Amino acid sequence: MKRLLLLFLVSIALPTIAGDLGPADLNQEQMSKAFPSLGTKWNAFCGTHDTGQDCTIELGETNLIVDSEFSVPYEKILRTEKWDTMSGIARLLKIDPAYTRWDRYRKTTQFNFLNNTVLVEYINENNRKVLALFSFRPNQISQWYGFGNAMRMISYGANPENVEMKQE
Repeated sequence: MKRLLLLFLVSIALPTIAGDLGPADLNQEQMSKAFPSLGTKWNAFCGTHDTGQDCTIELGETNLIVDSEFSVPYEKILRTEKWDTMSGIARLLKIDPAYTRWDRYRKTTQFNFLNNTVLVEYINENNRKVLALFSFRPNQISQWYGFGNAMRMISYGANPENVEMKQE
């Protein structure tokens, strides 16, 4: 009986772990701290090097907005990927072929190709998967990193105004 009482006391005294991976699981408060505030804007380059244009990206209440004209609801963003032109410790140039074209991949030393990119896959209004490419110049590392992380959190189902994970 003493053992049962001791086991009960220990179990209620220990912090409750929400998920199967224990301390690695993220709660709503931790998810919300991963986001910039609503209305945050980033200046980027939308599209490929050859056909894209400068643009402004904004975190709206329920949508990702480009140039105050185009938008996609957060729940339609499926997944994202960041491409770092300067590779980690070795600092080897790795130009994103989605941005420059395959024939220029690692074959150029032109610095105008050294943008860091974020690729976003989403469902468009015709219910089709579409890819969008956003790039940031080397002097915009913090903007690229912030936007890439916000997109990553959104692709996992969290969003700035209601930080909850998708249940699949």
